[in-house]
Amino acid sequence: MKKVILILLVGLLSSCANVVKVESGEFKVSEHMSLTLTGAWNQLKAPSLKPAIVWSMEGVTVDQLLIYSDIKEGDTLVPNGLFDSEKNKKFIFHSTMDFSQIASLFEAKFTADGSIFNLDKIEPKVISKQKGVKLEFSVIRKTDNVKMQGLAYCVVFNNQLYALIYQAPKLTFFKRYQEDVEKMASTIIVR
Repeated sequence: MKKVILILLVGLLSSCANVVKVESGEFKVSEHMSLTLTGAWNQLKAPSLKPAIVWSMEGVTVDQLLIYSDIKEGDTLVPNGLFDSEKNKKFIFHSTMDFSQIASLFEAKFTADGSIFNLDKIEPKVISKQKGVKLEFSVIRKTDNVKMQGLAYCVVFNNQLYALIYQAPKLTFFKRYQEDVEKMASTIIVR
């Protein structure tokens, strides 16, 4: 039953979405966040994806770059209405969260479908002259048992969460774009 719902959800998203190419150079994510791309990415545009901006190189079923900007106190990391209010509580950001609690938010997001998440490394990282964090993680997707590898760069500035999260299959794709993602993360500006 869950697979049927997932297939219907993917079909719905793809029927309402369009893909646009985002060229290299500075990209203004929001009024408060920007970053610089070293190469072109494909951006999936659909209202049902908010609050994340979703980019991909190979297609969102292969690799995903999620960008979160201006996530305020009480905002959720998943689209509104995706889960009931009780389950939705696992995805809510609070400005008082420490970085391990923020990592738990992403874990909840990536395991909502029954996938297995492992936080491999968490380390301090200066992001836009602010105290931030770099997370390295792995996910075994429930739908196909593919081992995914990921990076997340997060910072809380003015009580709002900003994050750049990339995941792709460990074999081939992750290593192919890891350097580009790390370069992009080094250019994040929050104001």
